[in-house]
Amino acid sequence: MMDGNDWSSMGAFLAGAASRSGSKVAYRFLADGETETASASFDHVYRAARAGAAMLLKVANPGDRCILLCEAGIDFAVGLYSCFLAGIVAVPVPTPHPNRIATKGLQLLGIIRDCRPKVVLASETYLAKKRDFQAIGWEIAALQFVPIGGNCESGDTVLGAVSAEDLALLQYTSGSTAKPKGVMLSHGNLVANQQAIAGIVGHQNRQTFCTWLPAYHDMGLAFYLQAVCHAETTVILPAAHFLQKPTRWLRALGRYDCTFTACPNFALERLADSLEGGTDEDFDLSALEVIAIGAEPISARSLGRITPMLAAFKLREEAFCPCYGLAESVTLATLTSARTRVAIKPVAAGLDMLPLELEQGRVILDGERVGNGHAPLGHELRIVDPVELSGLPDETVGEIWLCGPSVGSGYWGRPDESAATFGAKLNDSSSKYLRTGDIGLVSEGELFILGRHKDLIILRGRNLYPDDVEQIAMSAHRGIFAVAVFGVHGEDEGEGLGIAAELRRSHTDQAAAIEAAIRAAVSAAFDAEVRCYGAYSQSALPRTTSGKMQRATIAQLMQASGSPCFGKISSPRSSARMQIR
Repeated sequence: MMDGNDWSSMGAFLAGAASRSGSKVAYRFLADGETETASASFDHVYRAARAGAAMLLKVANPGDRCILLCEAGIDFAVGLYSCFLAGIVAVPVPTPHPNRIATKGLQLLGIIRDCRPKVVLASETYLAKKRDFQAIGWEIAALQFVPIGGNCESGDTVLGAVSAEDLALLQYTSGSTAKPKGVMLSHGNLVANQQAIAGIVGHQNRQTFCTWLPAYHDMGLAFYLQAVCHAETTVILPAAHFLQKPTRWLRALGRYDCTFTACPNFALERLADSLEGGTDEDFDLSALEVIAIGAEPISARSLGRITPMLAAFKLREEAFCPCYGLAESVTLATLTSARTRVAIKPVAAGLDMLPLELEQGRVILDGERVGNGHAPLGHELRIVDPVELSGLPDETVGEIWLCGPSVGSGYWGRPDESAATFGAKLNDSSSKYLRTGDIGLVSEGELFILGRHKDLIILRGRNLYPDDVEQIAMSAHRGIFAVAVFGVHGEDEGEGLGIAAELRRSHTDQAAAIEAAIRAAVSAAFDAEVRCYGAYSQSALPRTTSGKMQRATIAQLMQASGSPCFGKISSPRSSARMQIR
């Protein structure tokens, strides 16, 4: 479908897919992660989405916002394209468990207060819980709830034209360093990003996509766009069922001869854990061409661990495709091309540094950095001195700036922040760039990401990247599941590091040994004292929707505990779990 024609909107792509490949399966849904419980052709999705669009336009106008209150699957696809066809702005949101709406619905309330929607497009599951949602706040009670799909017989309603410049959706950021914000993305942005992915990956005919990523997250949302833009089938698993048993993902990839999938780095670790003891199952991954890895820092250790395991199932090493993306650019910003695939190499010492007091030659101490590819055709990536606002040469550390048709227009209702983030200019250029807030460098055409500017730790005049410290801490003991690192500063104690470690369930009896190993490894590598340490049960610490540790929240949690250092394991129902917002 990405054939160079002037498709004006995502709705136009769906109409084209239905016209050319109407009976072909667009989405397959495995409700329990294993059994196919539903499927829908492109024609069915188009007719249902037209019916949904007609119903939406009875209670809202083009340009109004619509909350998509449904889980991943065919309902989400129909709801999303109902908004696209109606010219109404889709707002995907994290959906709380139907039995935990009262306690887990506050994030939804925050999004509603931010974007002021006119309507809620809900699945049957959440329509039945309408009163529970309305009890959270008057803002929800005032909204019109509409069922997804509506009456397919009403799909003949004449719909207005939607242009590439029209706002398509608000993609709320994951909130790793700040309160989530709604990125304004047009139909043109979505189409351009899909073209960018296809241009680098080289999608051919007879593709099959597979995802377990949450639909409300930008990386998961991209699969609902890919299916339609390429008129190819997408297989969908619920995220919870992947987390329960990661090998379900491999089974689906093999069963449907999937060619493209994606995941964050933590998923590789989960998968490696599940395969470490061996498995009786035999997965055929020979059809898989690309595993795009992004959404969080990519670890060479993780890739080195999982590669030989999946090679036993006929997966080619070049299938691993590190990438870099963010909601402000739909999802993709850079991607490793089909020609180069994984580029893992040390970052050279002695790099020219910014006037940010970055420590010479200590960008990385031990281990390797994974290259995140290059910007797609029609997009530009610059490494910039954030003080002088000047472009920097290769092999020089700076802030990552982006420019191109995938970049959104700003944050909903935040004009000042939008101007500063989306309207940045170099001192020798009038072009507008997106300031990502990420620090990195370009080496031999490849982007290498060092970390978030806001997460930098200043330690006795040196700047340390939490990602580097976390890598060293993770390698200290096999009983460590995940680590979050942040800086702590005390008037009497001086500067130091704070570390929160999640321990694997099989190693909770070794908490003291693990703490000692982490302290020794970090001290040896960075000449830094761990002044605040906490051990937690597996998966207990706050994370973003893409699985990244919320370091600032974790730091506040530990410092609010009243003790600068505690080593006991918290239960999943502890304050660490309850702090997730």
